[in-house]
Amino acid sequence: MWNERKDCQNIVQQIRSTSVAGCPMLGLQKKLKALKAALIERNKSTVGNVSVQVAQLQENLKSLQQNML
Repeated sequence: MWNERKDCQNIVQQIRSTSVAGCPMLGLQKKLKALKAALIERNKSTVGNVSVQVAQLQENLKSLQQNML
């Protein structure tokens, strides 16, 4: 799972260690929002666009199947 990966744990720890002034619930909300953005960015840089990869693999499969016939 993603939460077992060291790079993700570092991102979570970094976000948790930031201090946010004001109401504790507002601080939690801001930290969760920042965590979401950081994990989305990490996913894009690590995994890439999965939809594009799936479409390319489907095209490759289709081509291979046509070559077999």
